[in-house]
Order: sequence, then C-alpha cells, then structure tokens
Amino acid sequence: MCLVAEQFPDDVVRSKVMGIILGSMAVGVLMGYPFGSLLYDFVGKMAPFIVISVAVLLNGGMFYNLSLYVCVCMFSQIQDSLMMSLHCLCNLKIHTLIQEG
Repeated sequence: MCLVAEQFPDDVVRSKVMGIILGSMAVGVLMGYPFGSLLYDFVGKMAPFIVISVAVLLNGGMFYNLSLYVCVCMFSQIQDSLMMSLHCLCNLKIHTLIQEG
C-alpha cells in the first residue's frame, strides 16, 4: 500500500486505486483456493504450481516486452535530441567559420 501511496499523491485517485488493489486481492483469495483445490484433486499435485508458474512467466514476458518497447522509445527520443544537438553544433561551427573567413 505504501507503493500506491507514493505513486498516487492525490487522495481521490489513491483511494480508487487502493480499492481496486484490495478488491483484486479479495477476488484472488476467493477464487484461488477453490480453483487450486480443484486442480489438485482432478489433475494432480503439481497442477496448481504449474498453472501459477505459467502465469508468472507470461506476466514476466509481457513486462519484458513493455520494458523493451519503453527502452526503444526512449532511445529514439535520445537519438533525436542528439541529432538535433549535432545539427545545431555543426551550424554554429559553420557560422563561426564564415565569420572568420
């Protein structure tokens, strides 16, 4: 909850986000135990753990793709700003050479 409070300083938005998070935790507890026990009974002892492992790997893969996309976008912005700086520097150098010559 402290992470939510840190990310959302506005009281109205923070209360909505905390409500969503606590509601999601409640749904996870209400659905997780019966789902896990059904998997355990009908599929086998390892089934709940395999399902959780697959969910974690999929979540990590989506996070990796998102972070890769953010890095590419940031790199292109940095590249654009560097190109703009080099262009300005070249124009300045040409301008000083013209004034000296």
